Amino acid sequence: MGTQGGVSAAIDPSRYGMRALVTRPRGEATTLAAALAGRGIAALLEPLLDIIYRDLGHPLDLAGLQAVLCTSANGVRAFARLSHARALPLFAVGEATAARAQAEGFSDVHSAGGAVGDLVALVSECLRPDAGRLLHVAGSLIAGDLSGELRLAALQWIAPCSMRRVLLRR
Repeated sequence: MGTQGGVSAAIDPSRYGMRALVTRPRGEATTLAAALAGRGIAALLEPLLDIIYRDLGHPLDLAGLQAVLCTSANGVRAFARLSHARALPLFAVGEATAARAQAEGFSDVHSAGGAVGDLVALVSECLRPDAGRLLHVAGSLIAGDLSGELRLAALQWIAPCSMRRVLLRR
């Protein structure tokens, strides 16, 4: 095998075995490591962030709510910790988020195509602006402009910050 600057340009799996660096939060990392091990891939767990779920200090007001929107599996976990309501329609950004919602016991789960725009399209198609508010369960940093796109679609929404991400390393 050739080298580049004294470092092997390619790793021969038969000689070294396959390895993966898993940087997901610890709870997710162990599940992923087990799945990798089942495929013969050793995992080195080095979580780069941790998810800290917030306690709002009061019950979550679900009055007038027509649906919950989750853009991550961590959002589903956060909502499940805050509320025992499992019959509300839950719209998930993609399959992994929808699978987490089903695992948490939600009974009316809808899955979009995996991007914020897909979620907006699904919500706009299935829900009516005059039927009640939407709850977007999100972290302190939000990717995409879900609120802006929902406003354009004339849907009301609320977004309490029920979880936050904390970087463990720079």
